[in-house]
Amino acid sequence: MNRDIILLIIFFVILMSYYNQKKKEKFTQSNKPREVVCNCNIEKFNDDSNITTPIPAEENIGNDLSSIFQNFVDTEYSNIFPIVNGRQANRNAAGFAFFKYFYDTKRDTEEMFKMYNQFYCAVSGSIVGPRENNYNIIPVKKLDGSEIVGKYYRCCVPCLCDIMRYVRVVPTTINFNDGSSTSMNLLTIGDPCSDESQLPSEVDNSVFQCSNGLSQNAYRVNSSGEITTSEGRMIIGVLYEGEGSIADAVNICTTDQNRICQNPDDLQWGMGDIFVKVAIINSDSNNNSINDSVKNQYCN
Repeated sequence: MNRDIILLIIFFVILMSYYNQKKKEKFTQSNKPREVVCNCNIEKFNDDSNITTPIPAEENIGNDLSSIFQNFVDTEYSNIFPIVNGRQANRNAAGFAFFKYFYDTKRDTEEMFKMYNQFYCAVSGSIVGPRENNYNIIPVKKLDGSEIVGKYYRCCVPCLCDIMRYVRVVPTTINFNDGSSTSMNLLTIGDPCSDESQLPSEVDNSVFQCSNGLSQNAYRVNSSGEITTSEGRMIIGVLYEGEGSIADAVNICTTDQNRICQNPDDLQWGMGDIFVKVAIINSDSNNNSINDSVKNQYCN
């Protein structure tokens, strides 16, 4: 066999090896669960590592609050989204998991409970650090179609539009371990575990923990306004008391891509259509009517 033929064979073997490797990499990437990160200043969470988030440097952010937040990220985040076999549980659209954890572990006082529930976005499941301008004043509908205006802590602005259109506020009394209680406006959706097969592929079934039509990793609020583990609307977060203009939020949601006016499959940015698909799985005719009324209210 002459030298040219040998070189040609070697070249062909190297070329096929390179092609097979690239094909394998492409298959691996296409089959890896996609964790969506909002288009805001929050680091991406890797499946195989602990989460570290630098504290913002704004001068008017209290050191105590920043320290509490960082301690939560460093020591407790993995309690909500555990690392199993080198993979961190996916927090896409899992605001409910934060609320449940804080309800179970941070309810000593009203101040403590309200503080911790500012540390996440109910739509995306992203953590929300104690930085400036991490909230907006937004209008959110109640189940009767009336409107409550309040302060919503978010990772990025597209999430405002999803809250405004697809989430309902349920005023609920929260009892604290020190014997006090207060009324809070809880953000709710129908429990999507009513039809587990409709959950988007981007969410983590191990976090939703569906069983018998209910998430085992969420609290719900029933028709009597009581927090329960049985039937009711899934609690995904808190709308805080806050006064001010809703103009910024409305402008954000009705300009550029007109997010609040779009169909779920057309959504981009923020969580894309992931949270919205979760929110509309268990949506009755009354809730759908309110969804449409919000769209009609703001869209031409």
